[in-house]
Amino acid sequence: MSIHLQTPIVNLNGSDKEALLADYRWAYEALETAILALQKTMPDGRDYPRGTATLVEARDQQVTRLRAVMDVQRDIEHIARAVLNQ
Repeated sequence: MSIHLQTPIVNLNGSDKEALLADYRWAYEALETAILALQKTMPDGRDYPRGTATLVEARDQQVTRLRAVMDVQRDIEHIARAVLNQ
């Protein structure tokens, strides 16, 4: 994690702790679904008959997308843990 994440502070004027945790859990699970979908759609050589270079580039692009979603999921987990620890 390269940035300092701002996390919510549970307080009487804000959202209930359990509601915050439920929302972050929902976001985490949605991202897990996205990760599984990206893994399932990893480019396969049979679908890229133009040659190895095209396949390698397609896989590199998919891995970049996968890592981005995984980074967001890690952030969501960090924020949820911060809420949980309050």
